Amino acid sequence: MPITGATWSSPFIMNDLIFWQCQAGGLVCMNAQTGATVWADSTNFGATFNNNMTGHEGKIFLESAGKLVCVSAGSGIILWTKTSINPLDGVSMPIIGNGIIVATTNTLYKLNTTNGSEIWSSTIAPLSLLLIPDGSKLLVATKNPAAVYAYDPNLGNVINALQLSDAASIPGNMAFANNTLIVSTLFNFADSSQKYYCVNYTLQTESWVKKNYGYSGVESTSYAPPVLFDTLVIMSSRNAPGTNEQQVRALGLSTGNIVWTKAARYPSAGVTPISPALDGKVFYENDGADSTVATGFVCANVHTGNMIWVGDPSPASSTTTWGSLLVYDNKLYAASDKAGLYCFDAGTISGKWHMYGANIYGTNSYDPALIPAAINDPDLSELRLSTYSYPNPFSGSTTISYHLKENSTVIIEIFNAQGIKVDQLINTHQTVGEHKLEWKAGKKAPGLYYYTISTEEESAAITVGKMILVE
Repeated sequence: MPITGATWSSPFIMNDLIFWQCQAGGLVCMNAQTGATVWADSTNFGATFNNNMTGHEGKIFLESAGKLVCVSAGSGIILWTKTSINPLDGVSMPIIGNGIIVATTNTLYKLNTTNGSEIWSSTIAPLSLLLIPDGSKLLVATKNPAAVYAYDPNLGNVINALQLSDAASIPGNMAFANNTLIVSTLFNFADSSQKYYCVNYTLQTESWVKKNYGYSGVESTSYAPPVLFDTLVIMSSRNAPGTNEQQVRALGLSTGNIVWTKAARYPSAGVTPISPALDGKVFYENDGADSTVATGFVCANVHTGNMIWVGDPSPASSTTTWGSLLVYDNKLYAASDKAGLYCFDAGTISGKWHMYGANIYGTNSYDPALIPAAINDPDLSELRLSTYSYPNPFSGSTTISYHLKENSTVIIEIFNAQGIKVDQLINTHQTVGEHKLEWKAGKKAPGLYYYTISTEEESAAITVGKMILVE
């Protein structure tokens, strides 16, 4: 379902809700299955299109007007802001435990996701971030000096530093899977190239180095990072030298040699979106640069590059997809400039893709082991509230059940689909254990409602659940 307004931003999905920053229309939350608007806020967010939204435990985090904002995913209510922290555009904000890691121009922060308080900070000039899937290391690419630092994400101290063999190479975007680190460097004007390094991370040795495969940004990492899938490295880049035509390319992970190349976009398309790869498929936009494939959103065999299907060509024929594509629950989502957000039937696909700006791990890679953790976030916080409501859908009344892991002052509020508070059920101190509370809807209109359960302690937790009231 299109939403009017230009965009450079990528959609983000959590708990079957899709969030999108529209340049002209602020921040909107929609039902990921139907496109129906759950809530929208152009007053507090206005014209914004940063590319690093992420979410966790019923909250989403994004940059707006030069500050970090935490928003209730279900209601759109702003929970807290950090006016002194301006996240870098296009740099992932990985979450581990109860902390979100945020990169600014000259400082790296880990903040408490509940209230924004600082857990640790480090003076460094990050270019990109990547959290290794087991959570043991946070990789930070920097320009001065040109290195990839490994941080302990819990303590904030530096474990080691990796410097590339060519001292002129400045590490930019990264991808990681199965102990292999892929690093794409910033564009080098001296030799008109961008280099790609494959590193055995345990041994800290380079398996191969390639250049003249195209570039995905000039002094910027907000363009498409490499993607690891199986035995391949997928890269989206402008071709070089001689032309800026954009291409999608697969490299052999063991050799770095080109396996296949597809033209994707004309030189006039300045930004190169990421090309998601999962379940043996790769997704990208062809705006007519490849005359052998119909114009539109392409699903291709990741091993051969051969087309499997092309989505409705009408959006791509008149507009350009600036925001990176997103695959979720057998659907392909694409944000098109001045046209809106489109959803296509992607066929049967195993797993879900969280792109680089909206990935709890920031891995830029498909790994089956990540899917349950990235989507369901099991036990990432010891203070997580286990909640549910029953019956659901309901008529007349429903019971909200929740478990407290510590004595807390509990606040339970009800919001409608527009984010307007319609009821407050409780605001009192409760003890650890199981609790139940009935909500009587009375004469309220049928439809979608959300409940929020929050606590006021220093180690506060907040949970958002949804309920459907029927006649």
